[in-house]
Amino acid sequence: MFLTPLIRKAQDYFSEHGIGKLPMVRAARDIFVRNCGLSWWKITERTQTKVAEQMVRPGHTAVDVGANIGYYTLKLSELVGKAGRVFAFEPEPDNFHLLARNVARRKCGNVTLVQKAVATSAGTMRLFLSSFNPGDHRIYDSGDGRQSVEIATVRLDTFFENIPGSIDFIKIDVQGAEGGVIESLGNLLNHPRTKHLAIMTEYWPAGLRRFGTNPKMFLENLHRHGFTFQNIDEQKKTVTPVTITELLTRFPATDERGYTNLLCVRNEKLAAPLQ
Repeated sequence: MFLTPLIRKAQDYFSEHGIGKLPMVRAARDIFVRNCGLSWWKITERTQTKVAEQMVRPGHTAVDVGANIGYYTLKLSELVGKAGRVFAFEPEPDNFHLLARNVARRKCGNVTLVQKAVATSAGTMRLFLSSFNPGDHRIYDSGDGRQSVEIATVRLDTFFENIPGSIDFIKIDVQGAEGGVIESLGNLLNHPRTKHLAIMTEYWPAGLRRFGTNPKMFLENLHRHGFTFQNIDEQKKTVTPVTITELLTRFPATDERGYTNLLCVRNEKLAAPLQ
């Protein structure tokens, strides 16, 4: 755990100075992702993993938006069981290849893979690639000279229009585009299908602002749809109630590195305190 801040600092340094584009660095990164990526999430996101374990039940339908190489996809597949379903969305070709390979290796027959980004409209758009961190691709131009590729996009309300059943859990990690994912749900947020929906999402106000989403409006929109918030603190290993005012104060949009993860629930609490 103590290595996490050091690796993040190295990641930021490499990205800022263009070192991540060097062939040797890219090769080392690719080897790490292919061989250690899933273990990395297991080590660094233990609290979020426990949240998923407590919120997702056999038979549920879970959605993984920004699935990357599949850590949460595999975990959700295990949690929902044979009677449940998982829909995993990942647009970046290399990540999607590894995601599909990991799902195939685990023989997750309850997983549907979708090589698209979730956005406010269906069609195509550019995905701006991080040269160092395969988890930091963005569907907006952050102005740091990234190369980009064309990807397909989909709205969640359109995708699930002809797929029956409830939607019980959505995990979202899309580097600031979370507002677009929530918007793509449209009337599904008011539908009986999502009556017991829980959302675990990254909250990065600076990224939201870059994407074009006002952080306060993002939180207030969820609150209008009946959601309350719990802050997931990986360092303290806690999940605690938090208000919109507290979030706006603790994580101002001017702080590029200020972020957290939120559990958004409708009149529910965690089944038990995290151990």
